[in-house]
Amino acid sequence: MPFFDIVVVGSGGGVDETNLSGYLLKPCDASWDDGIIALEAGSGHGALGHILKRNPTLFGPVTADDDPSKRITPFTVYSKVQCFLITHAHLDHISSLVVSAGTMGGGRKFIYGSPQTLKDLETVFSGRIWPRLAGYDEDDPVYRLIYRATKSVSQNVSVRSMTVSHGESDSGGVYESLCFFIKHIPSRHEFIFFGDVEPDSISTGRPTETLYGHLSPDHLAQEMLNLATEVVLARNSSRKRRGRSFTVHSPGLRIYLMHCKETFSSDRPINHVIRDQCRDLLKPHNLGVEVLTADQGMKIVCTSHLL
Repeated sequence: MPFFDIVVVGSGGGVDETNLSGYLLKPCDASWDDGIIALEAGSGHGALGHILKRNPTLFGPVTADDDPSKRITPFTVYSKVQCFLITHAHLDHISSLVVSAGTMGGGRKFIYGSPQTLKDLETVFSGRIWPRLAGYDEDDPVYRLIYRATKSVSQNVSVRSMTVSHGESDSGGVYESLCFFIKHIPSRHEFIFFGDVEPDSISTGRPTETLYGHLSPDHLAQEMLNLATEVVLARNSSRKRRGRSFTVHSPGLRIYLMHCKETFSSDRPINHVIRDQCRDLLKPHNLGVEVLTADQGMKIVCTSHLL
């Protein structure tokens, strides 16, 4: 059963500034016109403009009407955005939000993030780096963007957040990022969206000190093994009471790779290279995990699978 549509506006992690983290989401049983949730805001209007030139029907059929107001453009799409979910305030996750803050159509838009992320955004929208277009006061007409803590973001979508580590901050502490548990309330299905996150395990490949709070293929494979172990322990604890056993296998679990840093040293996109490396590492373990890539311009349909 499909429950969410996601359009990938951008999925890269640099250095290509035309392809940065940015995703648009809606419930499958709703129209894009009913309201859109933006996940991150690295790439935005400009990237979406190029995507729509290649795929003008991405958000619906193109009408023969010559009325400009009925054309699907980046401005009409982003005018339907109700809120932004921001995992952390690094530039590759917020740049389009900042640049377009004064020109986005539609009503005011809410920014959901951790207290630290909202504090970092306050620094950006301070009147020095960028005009004061965001704030907490919903009664102030100057603010086009309103800061909020995560909660139910629409009638049919709720969001829970969990703090994850994105490496070490300049002060020597943990630089916090978020992952979001995004639930389709009517069907009770949900998926997890990660911002930048470092692993719990120790890499056997690229040196950990050069990852700057990100995963490597070795890390991802180890974390999938850790997840499978936790699933087995949880299920066996309940199934033993019913006299059943459970093996380490998670059919239907899909992992979409994102935020891969382009090197421009290969004819293949770097995320496809990393995808194949992850598949090779996971294949001997027969976990049933499907590793895919979130490619710029694609539409992802989230379907329900029993893990």
